[in-house]
Amino acid sequence: MTTLTPVGEPLWHRREGSTAMALSLDGRTLVTGGQDRRILRWSVATGKILEPELLYDSPIEAIALTPNGQEIIAGTRAGGLHVWDADSGRGFDLPPQGTGITSLAVSPDGRLFASGTEGGIARLWDTSLLGQIGQTYKLDGAITSLAFDPGGRILAMGEEDGTIRLWEVPQQKALGPPLRVNHPVHIVTFGKDGEHLLIGSTEGTRWWDLSSHKAGEPVMHDEHELNRVEATAVSPDGGTLATARSVREGGRVRGWVELRDVATGARLRGTPEQPQALTGLAYSPNSKWLLTWGHEPGTARLWDVDTLQDIRLLQSLKSAIRQAAFSRDGGTLLLACRDHRARLWDLKRRGDRFQAPPAPRIPDHRRRFRPEALEGGDGMSRRHRARVGRDRR
Repeated sequence: MTTLTPVGEPLWHRREGSTAMALSLDGRTLVTGGQDRRILRWSVATGKILEPELLYDSPIEAIALTPNGQEIIAGTRAGGLHVWDADSGRGFDLPPQGTGITSLAVSPDGRLFASGTEGGIARLWDTSLLGQIGQTYKLDGAITSLAFDPGGRILAMGEEDGTIRLWEVPQQKALGPPLRVNHPVHIVTFGKDGEHLLIGSTEGTRWWDLSSHKAGEPVMHDEHELNRVEATAVSPDGGTLATARSVREGGRVRGWVELRDVATGARLRGTPEQPQALTGLAYSPNSKWLLTWGHEPGTARLWDVDTLQDIRLLQSLKSAIRQAAFSRDGGTLLLACRDHRARLWDLKRRGDRFQAPPAPRIPDHRRRFRPEALEGGDGMSRRHRARVGRDRR
């Protein structure tokens, strides 16, 4: 039986924990951001910090990477939006967004990225020129999720008030009327065909048929469940949809996960009930394993997707998980925990590979993020202006 063991010591241990992380497409680099205002890059193979380190002026709330891993995009609680070139170590500051950054999404080709804020402001940016593209989109509620379709031509935006909007990127206009589900949206993601949008909210999951949306009302596949949905995930192969559900009865909370067929919406199987809500889900890259966790320690489990048999509880994990991801080869779990530590867990029983010391505190004068100066209020950085000027010549 596969066992789970820690790969060395935790990656870091400090007073303020991580709030965001992203894994590079090649699976070699883990990028984390935290309450201590730092962005750190870690080698997955060695667990060591890769220079340089960055220090910002506000806690990090969201991180995204371009497909080639060269640009790291970070959003802060104060509304700062920063782009860091990992190769050169140079950073660029975009205009302040007013309220905290809640969501980031990068287009499949890496040329564009979208930002969303707590105040309902959505913007598109050119990754290379670092200038805003098109108009600022003001929504009614806080933006909770952003996603590009596989072609990078449509941007989906989910809001806290239950509104979902589609934006045509080339034409810079809304695609049809918004959809309202009357429950907070926690995820929007496109199917592989780009013609269906999965919407996960606290009431359940729905598929929005975009071809029908163009002709009239969207086709909805509502699960009509009365219990609360805590989290939603689609398997990398596009075959199954996992939803973590919970119900409170008589002062007690029960939680479980169920799998559905993506194509038909039919229920496939479910896990046994757990004595707590399960608030997070992560599929392995080969879609064979499903990791689930809750807010409390000892709630993490790894399930065989084909049988939903519990492979092994992470019994030695002393803290609850905040975020999790699998390495590219599926052999290692990357865990950001609520005890302010990040961990690598070996899924193949290979034992400890490294001993990573706690990351030192960075003084404010060292490696502070120093953006290129902005000129005017048109959303252009000097980098943008220089390239635009050069292109015009």
